[in-house]
Amino acid sequence: MPNVRVLATDKTVLVVNTLDRQISAKVDGKTFDMTAYGVKWLTRQPT
Repeated sequence: MPNVRVLATDKTVLVVNTLDRQISAKVDGKTFDMTAYGVKWLTRQPT
């Protein structure tokens, strides 16, 4: 998805919606809604 930017470490993921509209994103197997220009922090589970 080109309008989502993701920065990640082995423990944390930062997801940013760069669009001016709501979207649905899937990161690390998790699907969630994001508001326009929304930011979401995710915690990764140890493998």
